[in-house]
Amino acid sequence: MAFERGPEDAAARIDAHLAALEDPGADTTLAGHAREVLEAVMELHGTGLNRLLERVATEGGDALLERLAEDPAIRPLLLLHGLHPLSTAERLEEALGGLRSSGLDAVLDSVAGETARIRLRAVEGAEGVTAHWIRRRVEDAVLDAAPELEGAELVGWAEVPAGTVLVAPPTREGS
Repeated sequence: MAFERGPEDAAARIDAHLAALEDPGADTTLAGHAREVLEAVMELHGTGLNRLLERVATEGGDALLERLAEDPAIRPLLLLHGLHPLSTAERLEEALGGLRSSGLDAVLDSVAGETARIRLRAVEGAEGVTAHWIRRRVEDAVLDAAPELEGAELVGWAEVPAGTVLVAPPTREGS
């Protein structure tokens, strides 16, 4: 059975229904049963996926496992069940490397609890770009790569107000 709307839509619908279970007006008994069903389904899927990945690693090798982890329909399942072959740090470093094409040179400083600490080393071609845009790009990359985290902290950027517009430094000819 294929996702007609896509895995991202399914994840958004799950989040919406989980939020509805927490609504103060929700039937607490029914909400409790719904959570129990969800936990049982998650356990069943997690166990099956774990067994599948063990077989893939044994019979198909790490290269196949890495290709599967890149599939947009499989990746969220692996992340949800803690089965992704790359560590959180490896996924973050890969995602931050992907920001270089947009002129952002960011590196992982550390992961502390539920927060990734990211150090911006350089912003190239950023004339007219706001500090808010840079924060959003980094935060989006972090949360896409590691949805188990709650956020990202830009180390050394707390002092830059969100509305600040960055301007390119003057060239030697223009100075």
